[in-house]
Amino acid sequence: MRFVKEEKIYEELLFAKCLETDMKDETLFTESKRFFDVKAISLINIISVATNGFPAMVGRHRGFLVYLKQAIPNVLSVHCVIHRNHLVAKTLMNVCMNHYIMSLELDLGLLDLRN
Repeated sequence: MRFVKEEKIYEELLFAKCLETDMKDETLFTESKRFFDVKAISLINIISVATNGFPAMVGRHRGFLVYLKQAIPNVLSVHCVIHRNHLVAKTLMNVCMNHYIMSLELDLGLLDLRN
């Protein structure tokens, strides 16, 4: 969470909680809302949220974001930078590996590009 305090920008972990029931969209929202209610933090103070792309978080008809946007219509949602980087690295690794294998096959004469 990022916030301004005494004219300085702070970044801290808001909370982490083990869910005792399930990882369903409604449970994620209900537990998050409960935390804010207990801490007397109004949901209207949330301006953006980053997710990991998990279906329970970003579902189109259901999902944590659907529930959050019902409570906060103008909230901005983004895919977490770390998770985006992981997806890019995973894709690049596959591309690089395929390129390496093709080069190796060419060097060993196992692949003929003339056909």
